[in-house]
Amino acid sequence: SRQFMSASSSPNQCKQVEIEQKFVVDGQEEEIERRLISLGLKKVAIKSFVDWYFDTPCWRLTTQDHWLRFRTTNENGIWELKRG
Repeated sequence: SRQFMSASSSPNQCKQVEIEQKFVVDGQEEEIERRLISLGLKKVAIKSFVDWYFDTPCWRLTTQDHWLRFRTTNENGIWELKRG
């Protein structure tokens, strides 16, 4: 799990906290999608984004389990500092 704080140019989005868990699903994507649909879930959106990660030349942030990124979407961009 990872938690992160983010700041954006919008005053209404000053702080966010996210808990994230990742799972390995190699070759099981279609089965997982069928299972989710059987539970009454459906796709509501597809989002595309580009992440730019920043660190010092000696990887000071990454070696301390931190990631500084700028994420751009179709509409805007947001800075995020993730802490592991």
